[in-house]
Amino acid sequence: MTPPVDRLEDRLSRWARGLVPPKHAAVTALLEERTLLARQDVRRLGIIDGHEADSACCDWALLCQNLYRDTIDAGDRAFLELVLSLASHHRTNLGAQLADLTPARLEIILRAIAGAAGDDTTTAGFHL
Repeated sequence: MTPPVDRLEDRLSRWARGLVPPKHAAVTALLEERTLLARQDVRRLGIIDGHEADSACCDWALLCQNLYRDTIDAGDRAFLELVLSLASHHRTNLGAQLADLTPARLEIILRAIAGAAGDDTTTAGFHL
């Protein structure tokens, strides 16, 4: 019998468990958003996936370097900029990024901000 396939999302989730709250919230936001991680072009920009080692992680510095690639549109970039601001020392203008977020991505980012601050109660019931 073949063992079940361990998805990238599962490997990233395991890696995120050991991170400090802001970095954990950033990974959780990426996992919750789903569409960016489903894209191979985006994964190549900053996800290190060790299939054989049963591990995966986000390379925040690499992602930061690749934010202005042609494959990243304004909405994707705004979301990734905010995720990076939670995960690393990446600076971004919150007000400038919010205009390019869809309502679903805005909800994810707001939950991630609350989670980064250690507030799990707000993250559980927040909806726009």
